[in-house]
Amino acid sequence: MSAASSGVTTAGEVLPRRRPTMFGSLGRRLGSGLLAGGGWSFVVATAGVNGFNFLFHVVISRLLGPSHYGALGALLNFISVLAVPLGAVQLAVTRAVVTGDGQPRSLRTLALRTTASGFGAMVVFWAASPLLGRFLNLGSTTSLLILGAWIPLAVIGAVLQGALMGELRFVPVAVATFVGGGALRLVTGAGLVILGFGLDGAVAATLIGQALTTFMLIVVARRALTRHVDQPLRISLRDAGLSIAALAGYTALTGIDTLLAQHFLPGPQAGVYAAGAIAGHIALFLPGALVMVAFPRLASDGGAGKNSRKTFVEALALVGLLSAMAVIALAGAPRATVHLIFGIRYSQSASILGELALASSFLGLVGLLTYFQIARRSILATASWTGVAAMSLMVTVAGRSVTTIATCMMLTSVAVFALMVFPTLGTLLRSASEAQAKHIPPICLPEPRVDLTLVVPFYNPGRQLGQHVTAVISTLERAEVSFELIAVNDGCTDGSERALAGLPIVRLIDFAENQGKGVALRAGLTQGTGRYLGFIDGDGDIPASQLEAFVGAIRNSSPDIVLGSKLHRNSKVAYPLLRRLYSLGYQQLTRLLFGLPTRDTQTGVKFIRRDVLAEVLPRMLEKRYAFDLELLVVARYLGHCDVLELPVEIRERFTSTISIKAVYWMLLDTFAIVYRLRVLKYYQPDELAPRVSPGLADDTEGWASWLARPVTSNVVDR
Repeated sequence: MSAASSGVTTAGEVLPRRRPTMFGSLGRRLGSGLLAGGGWSFVVATAGVNGFNFLFHVVISRLLGPSHYGALGALLNFISVLAVPLGAVQLAVTRAVVTGDGQPRSLRTLALRTTASGFGAMVVFWAASPLLGRFLNLGSTTSLLILGAWIPLAVIGAVLQGALMGELRFVPVAVATFVGGGALRLVTGAGLVILGFGLDGAVAATLIGQALTTFMLIVVARRALTRHVDQPLRISLRDAGLSIAALAGYTALTGIDTLLAQHFLPGPQAGVYAAGAIAGHIALFLPGALVMVAFPRLASDGGAGKNSRKTFVEALALVGLLSAMAVIALAGAPRATVHLIFGIRYSQSASILGELALASSFLGLVGLLTYFQIARRSILATASWTGVAAMSLMVTVAGRSVTTIATCMMLTSVAVFALMVFPTLGTLLRSASEAQAKHIPPICLPEPRVDLTLVVPFYNPGRQLGQHVTAVISTLERAEVSFELIAVNDGCTDGSERALAGLPIVRLIDFAENQGKGVALRAGLTQGTGRYLGFIDGDGDIPASQLEAFVGAIRNSSPDIVLGSKLHRNSKVAYPLLRRLYSLGYQQLTRLLFGLPTRDTQTGVKFIRRDVLAEVLPRMLEKRYAFDLELLVVARYLGHCDVLELPVEIRERFTSTISIKAVYWMLLDTFAIVYRLRVLKYYQPDELAPRVSPGLADDTEGWASWLARPVTSNVVDR
């Protein structure tokens, strides 16, 4: 017997135990909220850095003019490409720290090796500078040589940042990036350009800012760098390789349009496009920070556990919300945005800002999907490369104008998002289904002793609960049927369960916290001893007197399922217009997705024959309001198609409410059922045998003849 069905509840989850970390005794709570552990400070600091970077572009674009600013935009995107292996190292270090055993580790060996690699990459980059300068139409290689010197500083910074973020120490990382990558870069860049260093001075500001950031991180992590221990921190080459490939693709995708514009368009037009792209990337600012904060939690269980699923869903909602807000703001005032940031010389950028902002919003979601797949070690993380190839092909074939490149970028970002999101959602639903299945206790129904078990789930129904249950008892007594009544208190906070204290015929199951209608019904139905088992909502909106018709129906024809339908021609329903629209829309959706012959799946009164429930219930996973839908879907899938619809009367008071959150979860659970039915084939008879008591079908008294009746495939409307 499960804890839920016995009325035993737990106070809550146990937080992960505190244990030593690489930088000291720091408690980590990977299972807590997305912005815990100082994550909020990293997001705020990132917003500040992005703000300073925007001011950097505002000032430098005005000082350089469109021709030279286009070259700067291409160089800065080139920095992003060079930063890919650094980001991969950072992610690999973060994963090593998160998944380690918590014992002290030394960073010295790893830092020395990666720094040596950084100097080697600098030499190679310097050697390639002449070729790169010709591709970008630069008159001098000085800016590229400065970028080369940036590489080794960024390498050690990436290692230290990854280690600190693996410990969820976001605050020192936030301070270092804010000061070095934000404020200092802005002041230095503006000063050097004003002094006459032009494009070279603007690029040098990035080098100087990185130098200060790296120095601050070294100071914070100096103990780990100087510690002498036998176990150095090691990173997986496989993880690093996948991260390099994935981040290279994603970074190339976010900057490919600017590079193509710089290569194909004249200097002034390239500058106009670069300004539009930079403005559109506002939609990436906060989403990028949220993705970085989420990664340690995604990697903590390899992207396959409850913690990573919860983190991903939370991050997806936040990224989507922030991106949508940015798109609305940018697309609503494109000309004012461009004039404010870059000045009137870049007015043409306003015509493409809406498309580029929308593209950036999808790129933010692609970034989250990429990091999630990196955490899972999935090759799907490299899907952005398909977008890079598609974008290059479309620009080459479709034309080479500012507007064409912006349109191609928007279409490409949407396509890559679609390519990644559906397999990712499939993975989440599959892992959630598997996890739920592992925690569902075997269902062993008691031997049948009465004609009918009726479960009454309730959650804060108010004073009418006692009257409603009393009316149910009276109705069933008049129907001359042997019955038992099981009331399930789904974590009420209004004290309504006290109204049942004077009703000895009622068996009460208590939950300390609200679990959901599906959980409450499962707890009650698994305790039932009736030959038919059913339920009726406890709020009293469906009058108890209607149960007489249900008892008469099962006595006369013993169908597989009897259900109430608001859409029955004889039903009398009085409830708000909005609720009516919700109901009609949802029923049309379920008919489209499942082809159910029933017109209404959600009315809160149903009777199920015992052998049908014994086969269906072990396969069901839904915990909330989609329980009714899953019951009917699984029953039909297993061949139990003799369903009888009866009219209902729903009173005008209609105490239950529908919120936007409830609609969201209802739709999410509905599509989860679709995925389990169509993709996982989870409900197949051979995949999960019914777990019932051996003597279940041996009842030879009362209504035993019903169990021998042939199954039909029609829904009867009476």
